[in-house]
Amino acid sequence: MNQNSGDDRFEKMALPLPMFTAIATLNEGDISQVFEDDFDNRKALRILKINKFYPEHKINYQDDYYRIQKFAVQDKERTLLMDWVKRQVGDAYIKIGKEYQSCNFPIDWEKKNQK
Repeated sequence: MNQNSGDDRFEKMALPLPMFTAIATLNEGDISQVFEDDFDNRKALRILKINKFYPEHKINYQDDYYRIQKFAVQDKERTLLMDWVKRQVGDAYIKIGKEYQSCNFPIDWEKKNQK
């Protein structure tokens, strides 16, 4: 399980160099040699196994259902959060620094367009 994303897959190019090097020549079902790596700021020995290899492909339901589901949930969470923030702007005092006043924000922080 990818601790950073919660996904059950890892992209080769996003792996840390020691892991990438350990699996670079492996095929599906292969187990890596033991190698030293850092884990929680300590040295650790690791062994990796390639359970399944997914070649580069266009996203599809059969191979990428979990990712599509995760994207949908994240989009829904983002939408709900933005809606909540927009409702709270009217009740909050917000000051935008001079260096950021020319920015195009997706939310009307300064309440310029409120009645």
